[in-house]
Amino acid sequence: TWEEAVAGSRKTAVYRGPTTPLAAERARQARIAVVGPVTERWAPEQAGPVHDNWQLAPPIGPSTDLWALGALLYRAVQGHAPYPEESAAELVQMVCAEPPAFAEECGALRPVVESLLRQDPTERPDFEELRGWLRSLVRS
Repeated sequence: TWEEAVAGSRKTAVYRGPTTPLAAERARQARIAVVGPVTERWAPEQAGPVHDNWQLAPPIGPSTDLWALGALLYRAVQGHAPYPEESAAELVQMVCAEPPAFAEECGALRPVVESLLRQDPTERPDFEELRGWLRSLVRS
């Protein structure tokens, strides 16, 4: 009946993620292709391997935003991204494997930028600390 068809269409499927290692790697490769080679989009915690529960990356949060801000400031002051961006796969590999080049042209912003681009998200400043640094730079 019509009522049964409508009731059946209201059921939502729950996506539980990839079910095999191959499916997980395919999902990761698809994510790399979709997101593309832009450093601001690839915090190390987002670029890492698939997690035990098949989650492709941890939820995006403040530490990811701080990474993006650091990459954007680096690009704005240095004139280029902190990592080469010719290939999304290579960018992801580099972001996971090594810290970016020093922000030599950033002057007084250098410690801020470099702290925002720390590999470990728990080592990045929080917003209050960042706010204090930026205010002191503006005042000087």
